[in-house]
Amino acid sequence: MTVAPFLPVILIGGFRIDYIISPKGEAFSHVPGGHLFYSAIGQQFSDRQFGLISRVGRNYPEAFLASLSALGIDIRGVKRAVEAFDQRFFIHYDANHEKDYAHPLAHFASERLPLPKALLGYEFKQPTFSQLTLRSDETIIPRDIPSDYLDAMMIHLCPQDFLTHTIIPQEFRHQGPKRITLRVNPDYMIPQFLPKIESLVGGLHVLFCDEGDLQSLFSSSPIQELPDQLRTICDFGVDAAAVFRNDDVYFHDQRRGEALKIPTGFAKAENRTGLKDAFCGGMVGVLAKTYQFAPALAGGAAAASIVAESPDPLFAFESIPGLFDARAKHLLSSVEKVVPVRPPRKWRRSLTR
Repeated sequence: MTVAPFLPVILIGGFRIDYIISPKGEAFSHVPGGHLFYSAIGQQFSDRQFGLISRVGRNYPEAFLASLSALGIDIRGVKRAVEAFDQRFFIHYDANHEKDYAHPLAHFASERLPLPKALLGYEFKQPTFSQLTLRSDETIIPRDIPSDYLDAMMIHLCPQDFLTHTIIPQEFRHQGPKRITLRVNPDYMIPQFLPKIESLVGGLHVLFCDEGDLQSLFSSSPIQELPDQLRTICDFGVDAAAVFRNDDVYFHDQRRGEALKIPTGFAKAENRTGLKDAFCGGMVGVLAKTYQFAPALAGGAAAASIVAESPDPLFAFESIPGLFDARAKHLLSSVEKVVPVRPPRKWRRSLTR
């Protein structure tokens, strides 16, 4: 009987088949992508002994998963559905790096590129409000988790549907104390969901989000400044929160009562696909080893900087040995302490009434 290896870190999320047009008008068609894929890129810089949990359709390319398995990444938690479902994802970057996820026919034509046949019939869809709490093709359920994965001490959830983010952390916590990190899905970061957010994020070790996510969530509340929003979220029971802004990550450590900031260079990056997920994976990988936030932030920035060098999603897997460690060491000196302002308690008491 073969004994499964102990996996200290588990990443959970979705895969995609990407079709990307870069700011230079280059096409990268039918390439691996998705939040989980880029988080795995970030994590593998620290350690390739980790597991992935996801659901893919019958039609998802086996070669994409095999490329991860060949690196030593455990993919037993990736479940292939009996039926096929659409995991295509299109991104067009204009010369100013502005993104459009729709109209592939028009964008390929404007760049004088042939439209991939696989994009025929493609339509970018946003879930409606009524769909936000429903199960989807990619919803992770408890039976998708290999039993030995539950022994992991660090679990990271990529942006996923609300149901996955609600159910899966509890499944791991049933096995004992865990350090769970989560990057929110912007779809549910809306004022109507504010009463549900406390139960969703309570107990998290690190919450990752965009500044725009917080602005949307608190748009109907009196809390409008970023430090106030972060402290309020952390008062729901979050150890720390990291917010992606234009060109830096603002980090609030609730336990120590301090805030940190690290530049990312995202705004000047040649490639911007997957950078935030690579940052999350890089930070989680270092955090699993060091238990320290400042080195972990530097690790996240280092991972993202390597992914930023090329729009080829497989580029980062072949980076120069030692490059990640050298960059993380260098970037550690750029972690800066900032002084946030604590919000009035009366704001926090009224939020979930």
